[in-house]
Amino acid sequence: MPRTLVSSGISGAIAILLASPLLIPLHSFPLNAASLPSNASPKASPATVSQTTSNECTTPNTSFVSPSMQVYIEDTDAYGVLYNANYLRAYERALHLASVSASSGEDQHLPLLGGGTLQHSDWFVLGVSEHKFRGSPPLGGEFFVSGQLIERECSDDDNGVSGDGCIETWRLELSKSPHGNENTTIYNTAVLTIASPTTDGGIPPQFHPLSPPFDRKSSGATVRSSFKPFRDEFDPNLPFRMPLRNVLNLFERARSDYLGGPDELRRMEVEDGIVWVVTAVDSCELCNIGEAGWESGDGDDSSQFVQCSPFQDVSVKTNFVAKRGGMVLVCDQTLLVPVRDEILGREKNRRLAQAQISIMALDARTRRPTRKIPKWFVDKINGF
Repeated sequence: MPRTLVSSGISGAIAILLASPLLIPLHSFPLNAASLPSNASPKASPATVSQTTSNECTTPNTSFVSPSMQVYIEDTDAYGVLYNANYLRAYERALHLASVSASSGEDQHLPLLGGGTLQHSDWFVLGVSEHKFRGSPPLGGEFFVSGQLIERECSDDDNGVSGDGCIETWRLELSKSPHGNENTTIYNTAVLTIASPTTDGGIPPQFHPLSPPFDRKSSGATVRSSFKPFRDEFDPNLPFRMPLRNVLNLFERARSDYLGGPDELRRMEVEDGIVWVVTAVDSCELCNIGEAGWESGDGDDSSQFVQCSPFQDVSVKTNFVAKRGGMVLVCDQTLLVPVRDEILGREKNRRLAQAQISIMALDARTRRPTRKIPKWFVDKINGF
């Protein structure tokens, strides 16, 4: 396991049990992505954009490389490395920089916009997959983000003009030096699906949120945690929804709280020599946008929308699945909101978002995978 990966994992270990997507240790001071400072910004020129062709996309493809970006203390966890949910924020910022660069004429390769998602100022992230955590830039360190457009689908408005709601899929990479450098350290990779709303504020018709609820049988505990999101955890471009980067924060808090909080995970590191790190995030997406969706299918056809507002009660359901003797835990996590069903005369849970987060136990000294898990922890995960 790469040394840089281990470093990232420690800081995410604590957070991993909470809700982070990768090697991020349980941090004693959970960070709120929505409240992080804006100074984690590019230090150099706008993103460089180039046009290429790709077999993965039937239309001309585009790619970009962001300017150098720096890690500030507000971006990190208790271990001084980039906090797991902030990788997603870094990717969003890089895409924003690329769009600004193209639209301002600072780069001649306008196909980056091409009437697609990034040409709309109110685009948002719909989903994240293949999110792999290999390492982390340290506090004060610099990194670059490179991106390649894989697919673009746009619907036409009433006048037949393309761009009335678009969905794009991007393959992104966060590394120590610009993409193409043979000796660079790759910290993180992910595939992002982003969308821009239609002219009437709806979701592009080609987007069909069909992902079913997680149905994997738990080999351990299944727990629920309650929260009241604050207004700074919402995105004005995504009314009545929390952006995925902030959903990941709630998932982290849920994992951490179940295990006794940051202090208990810190004690495990100091006394038991064990840290937990997030190694991957998949099936991470906003669910049931613009339509009804129950926690589990039961034939209900209610027309009420799935949405939430600041300080409304929401819950996180976490299903632990132990693998490799308990050294690896797969956490199926779902953000739910209670909505009253007038037909049944009671409230039912509807999915707002979900993610599958994998975490691994590492020896705190060697930073290598270990199966020497404390008994109290095993009992806790098994629901005893």
